[in-house]
Amino acid sequence: MVRSPLRYITAALGAISLLTLVSYFVMGSASPMAVFGPGGLERWIAYPVVLFVLAFGGYLMGDARGAPA
Repeated sequence: MVRSPLRYITAALGAISLLTLVSYFVMGSASPMAVFGPGGLERWIAYPVVLFVLAFGGYLMGDARGAPA
C-alpha cells in the first residue's frame, strides 16, 4: 500500500517491535532487552508502533502528485 522508502521503514519498525516482544516472551529475563527493565522494554515494543502510525498518517495525508496542498 505504501511506496519506498516508507515500505522499508515500516517493515523495520514492525520487525523491531515484534522481535522485541517475542524475545521477551521466549527468553524472559534472559532476553538481551531485559536490561532496560519493564518500562524500557515496553518502550521498545510500543514506540515503533507509534512511529509507524505517525508516518503512515503523514503518508496518507500527502498529495499523490507531490505538490504542496
